[in-house]
Amino acid sequence: MRLLLPLWLASAALAANVTLTLTAPTTATAPGAAVAVPVTLTSVAGYEPAGLLFTVTWSAADLSAVSFALATGISKTGWCNPSAGKLVCAIAGLNLTKMANGTLGTLTATVAATAGVATTTLTLGPVSAGAPNAAQLGGAGASVAVPIVSKCDLTGDGKIDDADLAASAQQAIGAAACGSADLDADGACSVMDLLHIPLAAQGGACTLANPP
Repeated sequence: MRLLLPLWLASAALAANVTLTLTAPTTATAPGAAVAVPVTLTSVAGYEPAGLLFTVTWSAADLSAVSFALATGISKTGWCNPSAGKLVCAIAGLNLTKMANGTLGTLTATVAATAGVATTTLTLGPVSAGAPNAAQLGGAGASVAVPIVSKCDLTGDGKIDDADLAASAQQAIGAAACGSADLDADGACSVMDLLHIPLAAQGGACTLANPP
């Protein structure tokens, strides 16, 4: 028992007493546009952190950039280091004030102009938290789905169906000006663009590369 007790105490000390969660967007975001994803801090009473270090990851093919801004009223300073598909942030201050439960800040995610998927994932974690006495607290993060407006949704009604196929065909045959249906971005509306619609309707990605 003398050997097991210290291990049990160490495990308990690093339980997930500090959790950062993300609020999922309720509407799809168009390629090239940005969406706000609030970050919420929830701590077990007595385990409120004075500092945080966390990582956010995503698919660089789907999201071109992600940034973080502290919420107004948080008496700390935030620093973030962005790279392709990753953002590492630290939050601390010269004060040792505990951070209260509630909105910690906001992630702003920009959808890549060439995004071809209907949904991508934004993941926050791992999370490291520190108490005012510099003791380590257990932290946990979360993932959230970010819906994206598909380029194959030519009619803009939130779904990919026969209407989108017809719109693509009209541009391919010259009955309508070639524009939104040029999905492989080669300057022409062709059968290759037309085939993107059924591929996406069956669950595939509306990619900008020619389908096989």
